[in-house]
Amino acid sequence: MFMKKLSEEKKDKKKHLLFFIPSLRYGGAERVVVNLSRALVDSGRYRVSILLLEGSADYPISDDIEVTRLYYGKRDIFSKTRSLIYDPFILKDFVENNDVDIVLSFMQRPNVINLMAKAFGAKHSPCVNVRVCLTKQYENIPRLFKFICRIALERLWRYAEVTFVNSYVIKDEIVTYFKVERNAINVVYNPLYIKEIEHFAKEEVEEEWFKQKDIPVVINVGRLTKQKGHIYLLRATARIAAKRPIRLAIIGDGELKEKLIRESKRLRIYDRVLFMGWQKNPYKYIMRSNVFVLSSLWEGFPNAVLESMACRCPVIVNNCPSGPSEMLLPERQEMDDIVESKYGILINKLSISNLSDAIERILDNKDLFKKYADAGIERASQFDLLPIAKNYEECLLKSLKDYRKEQHVF
Repeated sequence: MFMKKLSEEKKDKKKHLLFFIPSLRYGGAERVVVNLSRALVDSGRYRVSILLLEGSADYPISDDIEVTRLYYGKRDIFSKTRSLIYDPFILKDFVENNDVDIVLSFMQRPNVINLMAKAFGAKHSPCVNVRVCLTKQYENIPRLFKFICRIALERLWRYAEVTFVNSYVIKDEIVTYFKVERNAINVVYNPLYIKEIEHFAKEEVEEEWFKQKDIPVVINVGRLTKQKGHIYLLRATARIAAKRPIRLAIIGDGELKEKLIRESKRLRIYDRVLFMGWQKNPYKYIMRSNVFVLSSLWEGFPNAVLESMACRCPVIVNNCPSGPSEMLLPERQEMDDIVESKYGILINKLSISNLSDAIERILDNKDLFKKYADAGIERASQFDLLPIAKNYEECLLKSLKDYRKEQHVF
């Protein structure tokens, strides 16, 4: 049905850009796809569609953008691994049947399928978007499998017309480990739709925690996985709670939810922690919180930090690979364990004591709170959607052979 509908639009002369991502469930990469697709459709120069591997779409999508997915229902690891053999051919057929010019894939599995489809003869321009340090993401897999993956990726990467990354750390890693030409990698930071964030941040809240001003609220937004380091945040909260009133709100779902609830009970702070699950509008809660804390062990370029800055909420960020230092510390300076940078507090050595001390610095210092509330919105505005979408557009156009020929770009 979907493929037939797309095929009926062949008369459209606009370049057809296909975003390819596992799902549009709540997350940073998903938010970037939604924002970019909206901006490129609004430009009037592109026909945009989105292909999902298997997940659903939690974010609202413009009526001008058609969305489909390859698989329905949950699949186990064996099914996903086996499908790597034929998924590239499915994508190849989809590209040919729907006159797709560019496939911009996000996250590892779609990136691999995108490049394999090109290797198998698909006529599109394959562009990949890497959003996390791959060596960190796969550090716990067996050494032999890690070696095979590295060699396979090194070979496949030759088919990529453009590679996007969201931090210079990731760029350096790809150049070093996968032998990709440095000038073939474009660092483009995550875009924010500032006006939309400001609009939704003004919505009313029902939870009493965010209406009361006498007890400060620390907030975190992220999937409940090992990567996000929630265990440090819970224990830091417990350390503070032994001395003063404090509350912790955690927005997000994930496989560690029950474990984190048990830990909050063990620490005797369960009544001070609010597990809010996924929220369609997290901004109204962030704006009414006293400080946002990112305790992640690794990241790409964490959207939630920039979104909190756009909500005028001071941020405390663990200096994990990669992104946080580029976000909060664009100018180099001495790196103590806790760094009060221009735009927020950077934890250079993650520990429970450093995290709790940084939180208390902001709670106890109204001038510091105001400084980071004002500096945060200033920094966030530098990542506004339209200029970053234009940067993406310029790189994507250069990936097209007919464009390169016209512009004499070689």
